[in-house]
Amino acid sequence: MRITAYILILLLLSSCANRKLYNDYDYSPNPNGVEAEYAMEEAYDIIAEPDYIIAYDEAPVMEAVPYESEALLVEEKMLINEEINIVEVSNNRVSNSTTNDGRIAYKIPSDMLVRNTYQVIVRISKSNVHIYENLNGDVKTSVIPVTQSMEVKVIDPSPSDNKMFDIVSDNKPIQLVENNENVTQWTFNVTPLRAGTSKLKVVVSIIRDGLAKEVVYEDDVTVKADITKTVPYFIAKYWQWLLSTIVIPIIIWFTKRKKKDEDT
Repeated sequence: MRITAYILILLLLSSCANRKLYNDYDYSPNPNGVEAEYAMEEAYDIIAEPDYIIAYDEAPVMEAVPYESEALLVEEKMLINEEINIVEVSNNRVSNSTTNDGRIAYKIPSDMLVRNTYQVIVRISKSNVHIYENLNGDVKTSVIPVTQSMEVKVIDPSPSDNKMFDIVSDNKPIQLVENNENVTQWTFNVTPLRAGTSKLKVVVSIIRDGLAKEVVYEDDVTVKADITKTVPYFIAKYWQWLLSTIVIPIIIWFTKRKKKDEDT
């Protein structure tokens, strides 16, 4: 009985203490007219919100500056895309046809490395509006007769048994040329086979009724091929022959000589 009485007394005292704390809390409005928060909410605000304030208007403004080399690279690319040297070539071919005049523009690299492949671009149009679009460097151009069908070839004039270039066309030789501002383009992949200075010939012909063909433009372009890659290419292609005829015999001779010197 005593234990039960003690428990009842403790519960009664605890209830009275809690009620006193609840009654003692000040619910009156603060001087600014904002009602006070409950004690638990105030404790949460203290924990959740930091005790400092970031003044954004006083924060320093950091300006993003690109890395110097990247900025120079972007500027250099823009200059390359904008730089074009248009070389006007007089057309000495006399045409017997009564066709409308158009324009040819072509880009052939003047310096090449042996065993490297380069793209040769030839364009024909009846207008000058887009014919130089996205071209850079030295671009040759001339006025030529233009028909609906045109044939373009890039030829290596060197002897057939001693060619200087390997030429692969990406298009059919004969293509249609539209009667508007559109451009008809031929591309050729040219690979120098040997070092030295040689020529590439651009030959343009008009086609009539799919039969008659007349050459209306020719030009020889001098190309210098460097020997830089000739030796690595030769080794890569003929390494088995080099190994069996030169390297292995030298190793055998050196081994025998060394053994002979040791015996003596």
